[in-house]
Parts: sequence; structure tokens; C-alpha cells
Amino acid sequence: MSFFKKLFGRRESEEEEKPSELSSLMLDTEQVSDSEISLPEIPVEGEEVIYIKPYRLRSLEDVDTVIKEVMEENNIVILDVTTLSRDRETIRRVIERLRGAVATRGGDLGRIPSERLIITPKFVKIWKK
Repeated sequence: MSFFKKLFGRRESEEEEKPSELSSLMLDTEQVSDSEISLPEIPVEGEEVIYIKPYRLRSLEDVDTVIKEVMEENNIVILDVTTLSRDRETIRRVIERLRGAVATRGGDLGRIPSERLIITPKFVKIWKK
């Protein structure tokens, strides 16, 4: 353990004491008043709420629920396929079904690192390099 301390040049206690800049900004609400961060509401006719919903895929039958959620309910789904990651054939079939449904209805499908997919309705596109 002392080898790693010398190699990286810091102690564990130093790392714990120094919070990240993002976490300090998110947690420091005393410096910013509510009036400084409130944005004006812009009324939109026919405003519809769109949710981003996480799902954990447990079987091939769950794909129909995901397709309904995205294509009929117009929500964005982040699909976790880690439970099926060992069964390559099932994963292949899941992706084929999702691609087919997305292609026929104009949605979009993308991969997020670490065995997750994002599926969007037709009015949301995923930027891909």
C-alpha cells in the first residue's frame, strides 16, 4: 500500500478532504438565492411532458414494453442489458427487435458505454460520431 502512496504522491486523507468542484457547486445553496436561479416560465401550447426512464431488461419479452414506452408514450428509455450480457444470442435478438421498431417509427437507437442502450422517439435524434 505504501508503494502506491509514494507512486501517486498523495495520502488517502487528502483525497477525502478535497471535494470536487462540481459537488461543491451542487451542494452550496447558501450562496445562491432562489431569485437568482429561477427562470421565467414560457407557456407552450400543447406542452407534453417527456420522461427519461431507466429500464433493466430481464428477458426478451420486456422489449415490447420498452418499444411501447418509446414509440407510443414518446419517452426516452435508457436500457440496461447487463442481466442478459452473458447470453449473446438473446442480446442480438433484442437489438434486432429494437432496431426494427425504431426504424419503422422513425426513432433512434444508440449505445451508451457499459452495456446500456438509449432509445428515443422520432422527434429526438442521437448525435453519433
